[in-house]
Amino acid sequence: MPAPRSWQISFVALAAIWGASFLFIKVSIEDLPPIWVAFGRCAIGAAALLIAVQVTRDRLPTDRTLIAHLFVAALLLNSVPFVLFAYGETRASSVLA
Repeated sequence: MPAPRSWQISFVALAAIWGASFLFIKVSIEDLPPIWVAFGRCAIGAAALLIAVQVTRDRLPTDRTLIAHLFVAALLLNSVPFVLFAYGETRASSVLA
């Protein structure tokens, strides 16, 4: 049986990882425009997913309809929010973000 406080360590670790991304955005926008910060985040994520596909020996989808749906989902759920977060941090602190 897990210890009653075991979730707290995981929670703090998750909060540190999640919060660090906003710190990295703030540091990045000092040298790069928000759109390039968002592009870099998406590129790093895509590279990680491609590595995971290679390691698991899985295949990328080839169905055009599925690819179109994935493109729309990626645009609305990744690209646009990443640009808005980066742009928002040009006006606000990373603590507030």
